[in-house]
Order: sequence, then C-alpha cells, then structure tokens
Amino acid sequence: MSKNKKIVTGAVAAIVVLALAGGIWWYIDERPKTPDITDQEAQQIALEDAGLTAENAMITVSYDNEDNEYEVDVISADGSQEYEYTINGKNGKIKDKEMTTRSIPSTQSGNAGTSQNGTANSGNSAANANGAASAATLTLEDAKNAALKDGGFSASDVNFVKQEFDADSNEYDVEYIATDKNDGKQYKYEYEINASNGNINNKSKDADIY
Repeated sequence: MSKNKKIVTGAVAAIVVLALAGGIWWYIDERPKTPDITDQEAQQIALEDAGLTAENAMITVSYDNEDNEYEVDVISADGSQEYEYTINGKNGKIKDKEMTTRSIPSTQSGNAGTSQNGTANSGNSAANANGAASAATLTLEDAKNAALKDGGFSASDVNFVKQEFDADSNEYDVEYIATDKNDGKQYKYEYEINASNGNINNKSKDADIY
C-alpha cells in the first residue's frame, strides 16, 4: 500500500470514529431524562418555600423533560398569593421563583340598617337610598362552590387548575378538570363568576384540557 493510500485510509477511519462518537454523544444527550426527585418531592419543596401546606393551597406540577426541570404553580387557598417555581429535577434546587400578590375583596357583613320594629337587618348587601343593591362580596370558596354546583360536581371529583380573583373585572376565574358523568370523558370547565353577586358571567366546557 502506498504512503498516500495509507494517509487517506487513516483519515477516513478517523472520520468514521468521530462520527460514531458524535452519534453516541447525541444519543446520550437527547434521550429522555429521568428526574432524581419525584413530582411529590418537587411539590413539597415549593410548598415549604411558600410557607403553605397542601391543605391550604392549590398546586399544579409539570415536568420538562428537555431541561430536566419541574414547573410548580402554588396558589394560596384565598387566591391572594401565587408562586411559580422552576425546580431542578436532579438536585431539587429552586432555579427560579416568581410571586404574584392579588387583591382579594374582603367579606362585608354587619348591620345594614334597622327596621321600624327595632330588628337589625344584617347581611352582605343592603338597598341604598335609590333602591339599588350595594356590592355584596363573594369569597374564593363561594366562587369555587358555585362553579362546582353548576357542573354537578363535588370538590373531590375535580382537579382545580385555576382559581384567582381578577380585580379589573371584579370576577373570580375558576377552572377545573373533571370527568363527565355522561360520556366518561375528561373536560376542562371554565367559569367567570361575579364577585359581587355570585352570578356566572361566563362559562365553557372544553375537551382540550391542556
């Protein structure tokens, strides 16, 4: 074999080796990653950082396989605080955290007036001088219960994915995923509930739950 042929053969062999090595590295890098912590552990990390428990918060957890990270969203039971976390799936460290504070209307109650016989009239609303009703305040739990009642579900039947107060529209936005009792399929139920009177301003039922 001539010297030139040996050089060409060696170069080709080197290219093949590099190509194989690159392919193996690509396969290792691109194959699905397995987190070292569970979604329950990621959830607990977020709750402890937020100072909440599973009993007084609504939590959603999703896993990003590409980045090996958990995205955890925690909302306090009254909807006043929302925490969004990015948690490393390998070591459980919090990589990113965002907190949003919302204004929640306080419950109004007390004496609205006194009748002629001296009996106090109390409640969340009362008629004003021109006969119009003053604003009655709904709590987040009231709004959730209204949405559940409309859908024909109990709290144990659904998974809440959104529950927050929109101060601009004075509405509660409530969304949950539940299985339809008629066809057995899962749907996302979305509600916009008036925070003053509890009326459902808008609602929808969507088969696309993601």
